[in-house]
Amino acid sequence: MLFGPPQDAEVIGRMPGFMGKYLLANRPCQGRAAVGTLSTYHVSKGSEFKYLETELFGNSAFMETYDLALAALADPDSTATLIAAAKDQHQQYPDDVSTSDLKHFTKHWLSSWWSHLAVADTLRAGFIEAITHARAAGKPMEVLWVRAQDDAFHVYYTESPNQVTVLVFTPIPDTGDPEFEDEPLVEPEDIWVVKQEDEWDGAAYQALGGSDNVVTPAEQVATVTTEGAGIGAPIIKQRLYHT
Repeated sequence: MLFGPPQDAEVIGRMPGFMGKYLLANRPCQGRAAVGTLSTYHVSKGSEFKYLETELFGNSAFMETYDLALAALADPDSTATLIAAAKDQHQQYPDDVSTSDLKHFTKHWLSSWWSHLAVADTLRAGFIEAITHARAAGKPMEVLWVRAQDDAFHVYYTESPNQVTVLVFTPIPDTGDPEFEDEPLVEPEDIWVVKQEDEWDGAAYQALGGSDNVVTPAEQVATVTTEGAGIGAPIIKQRLYHT
């Protein structure tokens, strides 16, 4: 068991770093060639990071969970440790960690997406340091995935009065694997973006919700007044969704 004894079925469901599938949409990225699945927006939690927040590192038993997580991450062979933990979670909780989730984590996160970067080592060390800090502070944790065009994989953490926030910073995924392209956005994130509207917002983003049309429309909250930046263009607020 990764973070707790087997009887903790309601509390223990996913491993840290078991990232799963997020806001993946067919969007060309400025400054680089368009590739298979790239995110429409650049910050998300997805179901797995949200699970870490609500069920593990942000619930009332987070201090106990920290101890269990640190023990699970103790082996210095980072890739083997993370894969073994993922497999264990899949075997014990196949409804929470599906075969597809397991394949995605091992194939994409730990191999094909950023094979030239020390993903497993950085992920393991970053969570150890963040959990150790949060444990010493006696505060819960929130985890966010931030994607950018920089060719870098980092784990940041910051302490505020009420929590420790972890930012997993990665390049935008480069993958043409159709396995993760066609899933509609169905779950709302507790994240909103405010930005100047472009062609990937509005109806284009709503269409990613599939036939159920679950994605709420963007709301205009301001108008561009900056000279040279498209005076009169809408500034919108959009709630984010994940698959």
